[in-house]
Amino acid sequence: MLMPGVNKKLSINMFRGCSALRKAIIETSTLQSDEDYTFDGCLSLMNVSLKTYGTKIPAYCFRYCMSLSSYVIQETVTNIGASAFYCCIALKQIVCLAETPPTLGSDAFYYDHNLSIYVPDESVDAYKAATNWITYASRIPGRPRTAA
Repeated sequence: MLMPGVNKKLSINMFRGCSALRKAIIETSTLQSDEDYTFDGCLSLMNVSLKTYGTKIPAYCFRYCMSLSSYVIQETVTNIGASAFYCCIALKQIVCLAETPPTLGSDAFYYDHNLSIYVPDESVDAYKAATNWITYASRIPGRPRTAA
């Protein structure tokens, strides 16, 4: 599913329970509330690209997206809601581009046992010490190095 660069408002429950949704590319979007369940229960969702998502990932946004294996959190995000990635059991990698750790809600990555969280190298210590991020400190190695 592709939503081109028109200012789209992702509404509460917009794709909730769409079990056949496998890929979503949304170029520009905003959200309408702090708890929105946008992709909640999209069991087959493997790839999500939200080019401009505003400043928050609302609570429960990707809850139970059991096929989602990686996600890039844009540098504009300053808040990740409670249980945003709850029970995303295939989630192996989060890349957070923000130098300052976004406010992290409780249980944001709950039951995501094999998750690594990559952050800017200069921000690793700040993430590991930040409220609620400290829970995931052992999973924050910095950004993976690429061959030159």
